[in-house]
Amino acid sequence: MFAMLDHFSLLALPYFILAGELISAGGISKRLVEFAETVVGHWRVGLGHASVVSSMVFAGVSGSSVADTSAIGSRS
Repeated sequence: MFAMLDHFSLLALPYFILAGELISAGGISKRLVEFAETVVGHWRVGLGHASVVSSMVFAGVSGSSVADTSAIGSRS
């Protein structure tokens, strides 16, 4: 059982979640979502578009989908 859990990728997940929470606590994710809302919020279904745009930008910054989900998902 311990040999299965001995992978560095499994160790990285909690740190990516921690990074997302720190970015969320710092207010970066809130400003990022507000920026995305101003860019595409006027379109039809603007909230969905803003969610996709903010996730695209944040994925480019962090490079981790886990940190992206943790930071943007905790915004709502």
